[in-house]
Amino acid sequence: ETVEKFEEMRVYDRFHGSIQDAKKFTTIILIFMLLMGLFITYVIFNRYVYNQKQQIGTLMTFGYKKSDITKYFLNIFILISVITIPLSLLIGYTVGWAILGVIVSNLANLPMSSLDFIFLPEIVYIGLSLGFFITFVSLFIPVFSIKKMNTADLVYGQSKAKFSILRIRKSLKSKKRVFHNLIYRNLLRNKKRLLFTTVAMTFSLLIISATQTIVDSMDYNVGRVFKSGNNDTQANEIWDLNVDFQNSVNMSYFNNTVDQISGINGINESQVYVKGLITAKGEE
Repeated sequence: ETVEKFEEMRVYDRFHGSIQDAKKFTTIILIFMLLMGLFITYVIFNRYVYNQKQQIGTLMTFGYKKSDITKYFLNIFILISVITIPLSLLIGYTVGWAILGVIVSNLANLPMSSLDFIFLPEIVYIGLSLGFFITFVSLFIPVFSIKKMNTADLVYGQSKAKFSILRIRKSLKSKKRVFHNLIYRNLLRNKKRLLFTTVAMTFSLLIISATQTIVDSMDYNVGRVFKSGNNDTQANEIWDLNVDFQNSVNMSYFNNTVDQISGINGINESQVYVKGLITAKGEE
């Protein structure tokens, strides 16, 4: 079959439909994972904030303003985000790559070692944006709820917590020093709680980033390969050709898809990518 544009090939309709269906499915999964990640993160921080409401109320009796309380939790937000978001992106991106590699390897009958990987920085940008947004919203919704409560409700029945903060207040006159102890020492003192928060946050965000990796690969295939207009495979110096994975492309088989593409006049080299593409470079 000889055509000028990839869209004119008979395999286009079938493969394009499969990619579009997969894209819709993974998009639904991504939305579900976003909601689940937001819920998990909110529950974690809601418990974290409300466990400190007595301390917050006691500080307010000492003359601390609500803006000071906001700064306190903003420091916590920065501390936890610096740890969890990069870690979740790294693990999630690796998991997404592994899932894609296994899928493509099974469909194409190729070992994963022979598959290259196309790095798409959009995943990092989207992951950072979603991570910071989910963390910020999940933390500050309970914070705003706490700030609306009156001081009596916050400190009621918590004489032990009040005594502890009073002792710090007497020994350290500096307001900045009190916040230093409250944020860093209190955060690091309970290592189990910090570990649980970090692991739970990382888990919820890595699910999102892993799913986003798969969704982005679908967008890459649909947006770059199945585009109308200037997609003339005979005029482009670098050709982007989708593989019909219904046919085996195992390198050990005679007349496989990769060998057929490599046998085209003018083709210098070809590569099979995890994203489901074969890129073939040739003369114009």
